[in-house]
Amino acid sequence: MLAPYVRFGKASSSTGLFGRFSRMAGALPSSVFEAERPGCKFTVQQRIGTYFYKGVLYGSVGFVCGIIGQGICNAIMTAKRSVKKSDEDIPVPPLIKSAALWGVFLAVSSNTRYQIINGLERVVEASPVAKGAPPVAMAFTVGVRFANNIYGGMQFIDWARWSGVQ
Repeated sequence: MLAPYVRFGKASSSTGLFGRFSRMAGALPSSVFEAERPGCKFTVQQRIGTYFYKGVLYGSVGFVCGIIGQGICNAIMTAKRSVKKSDEDIPVPPLIKSAALWGVFLAVSSNTRYQIINGLERVVEASPVAKGAPPVAMAFTVGVRFANNIYGGMQFIDWARWSGVQ
C-alpha cells in the first residue's frame, strides 16, 4: 500500500552472466507474498528465490552501509579522543565486524520481517473490512510498520550485544 511495485522496460537481452542474472531477478516477484495478476504468475521456486535474492540484496546493502556508517562513527570517536581524553571512553567498535553484523541482520531479520509484513498487508487489503473502509487498512499498515521498526531496533541491539560489537 505504501510502497507499490511497478515493472518498467523489457528484460535484458544480454546472453552473458549479467544478462542471465538480470532476467532471473526480473522474473521474481517483488516479495514472497506478491499477488499474482493476469499474465504474471509465480511458482513456489520463484517465491523461495525471492526470499534469498532479497536477503543477498539487503545483506550487501547492510554491509556497505555498515562500513560507511561505522567508519564515520569510528573516525569521529578517534578525532574526539585526540582532542579530549577521558577515563570513561568506551572502546571503538570493530569496523568489519560491525558491518558484517549489519549485513547479516538485514539479510536475515529485516528481510524476514519485510516479507511477513507484505504478506499481512496483502491479507488485510483483500479483506472486506479494508475494502469498505480503506482508512482501516492504512491504519493497519502504519501500525504494523511502526511496530516492526521498534521490534527491529530492539532485536538489533540484542544481536549487537550477542556478537560482542556493543
